[in-house]
Amino acid sequence: MDLCDTGPAYLCSALSTEDTIKAANTIVIYPNQSNGEFIIKSALTISEIKIVNQLGEIIYTFLNSTQSALPVLNLSSQPKGIYFVQITDNTNMVLNKKIIIQ
Repeated sequence: MDLCDTGPAYLCSALSTEDTIKAANTIVIYPNQSNGEFIIKSALTISEIKIVNQLGEIIYTFLNSTQSALPVLNLSSQPKGIYFVQITDNTNMVLNKKIIIQ
């Protein structure tokens, strides 16, 4: 049984690997490694940014409801380590990147 045939309760869309790679390459986070300040540049319209630590705790959230300029991420108060950036664009595609605070 295909879930796409079960009715309107399911969203049936798929991205190819190529689509995901193209989208991931349109978002740049720099400098990576840093002391805690990161800049995000993107050709996509970003609607949400979440930073998650290695314990899975959300330590930072940015909701871009007005489509304003992206903030400089200041995570200098966080301990050194690897963090995961979850970026959601205006089509609800979620891209994951890693950043390192040294």
